[in-house]
Amino acid sequence: MLGGSVYAVGGEWFGDTSGVYDINLVYDPARNRWSVYAREMPRPRHGLGAVSLGGSIDTIGGATGAGAVGTCSFVDRFDRTQQG
Repeated sequence: MLGGSVYAVGGEWFGDTSGVYDINLVYDPARNRWSVYAREMPRPRHGLGAVSLGGSIDTIGGATGAGAVGTCSFVDRFDRTQQG
């Protein structure tokens, strides 16, 4: 949780095609509403760790392709004051 909201970052999908999401979702419990965060992930991935520190969310590791393809050690920071 950061700034009273819950963030969900990255993820993967399978079907006729498979891939990795570059979007971030934000849940506002006061409004009981999910929305798409204004910034995409600079490096889409899934299976990653995330931690909120101060006014930012740091994402760590994961994989850049569906399944365990492209396992990485990337670290990215999302500052919630820098939307758009």
